[in-house]
Amino acid sequence: MAGNAHLLAANGNYDEDSGGDSDVPGSLSRHMNNEHARSLAYRRLQAPPDSSEEINTSNRYLSKFETTFDARNSDSVVTSVQDLSIGLDRYNQTNNSANKIDTNEIHRSATVANRLSNASIANRMSSNNKGDNFLQQHKRSKSDGGTISYQPMQAYNIDLGNKNHNEDVLLFCEDISTKLICQLCKRVFRDPVITTCGHTFCQLCVTSNSLSQVTCPADGTKLSSVVHNLAVSEQIGELNIHCKYGCSPSQSGNQGEYQYNKDGCPVTMKLSTRSEHESTCQYAPVKCPNSSLCRPLLKMDLSAHLLQCEHIRCPNHKFNCKFEGTKDEIIEHMNLCRFEDMKEFLEHTEGQIHELKEIIARKDSEVELMKGLFSQLTDKIDRLEKSVEKRIDLLDTNLTKLSSDFIETRRCLIHIEKEVSSMDSRTFNMGAFDVQSVLKCKGTFVGHKGPVWSLCVFSSLLFSGSSDNAIKVWDTRSNYKCINTFNEHAGMVLTLCAYRGKLYSGSADCTISVFDIENLKLIQNFSADDNPICTLAVGNEMLFSGSLKSIKVWDLEALKCVRVLGGLNHWIRALCTTENYLYCGSYQTIKIWDLKTLEQVRVIPTQGGSVYSMVVSREYIICGTFENCIHIWDVKTYKSVARLTGHTGTIYDLALMTLVDTTRVISASYDGSLRVWSLDNLQCVQTMFRHQEGVTALAVGRGRLFSGSVDSTVKVWQ
Repeated sequence: MAGNAHLLAANGNYDEDSGGDSDVPGSLSRHMNNEHARSLAYRRLQAPPDSSEEINTSNRYLSKFETTFDARNSDSVVTSVQDLSIGLDRYNQTNNSANKIDTNEIHRSATVANRLSNASIANRMSSNNKGDNFLQQHKRSKSDGGTISYQPMQAYNIDLGNKNHNEDVLLFCEDISTKLICQLCKRVFRDPVITTCGHTFCQLCVTSNSLSQVTCPADGTKLSSVVHNLAVSEQIGELNIHCKYGCSPSQSGNQGEYQYNKDGCPVTMKLSTRSEHESTCQYAPVKCPNSSLCRPLLKMDLSAHLLQCEHIRCPNHKFNCKFEGTKDEIIEHMNLCRFEDMKEFLEHTEGQIHELKEIIARKDSEVELMKGLFSQLTDKIDRLEKSVEKRIDLLDTNLTKLSSDFIETRRCLIHIEKEVSSMDSRTFNMGAFDVQSVLKCKGTFVGHKGPVWSLCVFSSLLFSGSSDNAIKVWDTRSNYKCINTFNEHAGMVLTLCAYRGKLYSGSADCTISVFDIENLKLIQNFSADDNPICTLAVGNEMLFSGSLKSIKVWDLEALKCVRVLGGLNHWIRALCTTENYLYCGSYQTIKIWDLKTLEQVRVIPTQGGSVYSMVVSREYIICGTFENCIHIWDVKTYKSVARLTGHTGTIYDLALMTLVDTTRVISASYDGSLRVWSLDNLQCVQTMFRHQEGVTALAVGRGRLFSGSVDSTVKVWQ
């Protein structure tokens, strides 16, 4: 073993140019850089030698360390020598003294290799400082004999590991317009964007500094990209450039600057199409597919190189064996390859892995198929859900419509049943039925410009108050024409009352006006309350006005308020008088005062909301309410007698009328109808529909009935 040590070191000195033993191949230094080469020596050292031939074989492998070092392999050789030294120490510990190997020379060789490694590192640093660290390329040169020769080529500034090299090497064939130069990086635009200030810069220049925002060199505003400048991108894409494999770094030494290399690719192209050419350029550097030990080549030289390439990989490289070398070295390596003994097992395992991969691939395809089916089912379910929702909505709409139709039909049936019952009653009691008692519409008064809210009859004159703030006077004797109009009120006329040749009117302007009926002139207009005057009544030489929560009593001669009747809880919309009493209707209450003493004598609770209308006959107190009902009480006992239904709107007014020696009650409702009620059997005997909208006022005079409506007309019934 000591005799072989001179191959690695001699007295601590090493001659890099001597080449060592001429029998040792020059590529073994690269082999010993490989992990498998080291393991090859370990296996020989760890096995107990049976003869001197085994020891000589081990020494022969140790002597295969090449005596030349280069900058790329020195570190690996140092590691290999150190590893072998440790392996020899372990071998000596497990064998007897006769078979021990002298490791002193190996330790000295490791020391020398370490010094040489440090020297190699220093040389590499020096070489980098001189700019000589580049990849040696091959180029094809012409020869007379047609043979192929190789010589070093001028270095390309090409980094094989740089995936974005297309963006680094850029050499244009003509001068570039300054309009296509970025004012931040002073280069041709790359991915130009329009910023908030309206100028164009490279996107990378705008977003390069994340700590401080970039400012525009023109106006100093902070930059942020808005949209890509497609027009400038198209102009730059039309510029002609040299192939990157025909460019070399500029002699000026400035980073990022290049010049045309006549020994490189001569092709020029548009910038937008450079990838199409450079992906197939024959001047592109490639690596030998046989071994990583071969130098990088040009693509055009690869075919010729493969014909004479001596390097191959270990047949077990598919099992991750990293050994590479010549055919002879591979043959020698195969005797010691650690994967060779497990080849059958590895191939069997590889076959099983391949089968598992196929199974996984099939399962993946089945999973994708199931995903597709599931997606289709999901879409179908979504469509069905939408369809069901639409049908449910349609059914709900139809059900709602049917329900409303059913309710309306039921209401009509109830009305018909009541009408039939009323007719049966009248047919049974012939004394209460008379054809002459049926009222018919005889005419219509037209002239108001708003709803008619109040009516009053005095002699042959009809007075009507409306929302147009006017009181019209109509002649009812023959022609039904308006003979005069009073416009003294500033608000709608809500109530009218006539007594002893005078007409009293109450308005929403909170005043009461007094007119002379004979001369049709205004006597006096005065403020009567702080709220609208809703109703008026006359009794015992006094005028009563109803408003919010109070009734004021006025002297008819002096027209001055003599008393205020309080204790009311809401608007007073109904007042009527008899010989001895004043009747007042308010919210769910009827109050009765003595006309002589003006003291309250009775309170009758009602139902159905506010009382909107009221009349008193010899037998009954009758009132109409907000909730479409008519309530009747006995005038003497104050007991409830009946509750009349049939209207579908508020009962705005009531009137007593004698037809064929029988007293009838006429009701006017906001549902647009008038009803005639018999006080004999408290049944509806007639329903009249002629108004287009709600009926709000009634008046009776000389056997005729007058009705005012929201449709601005007054109709005559007889």
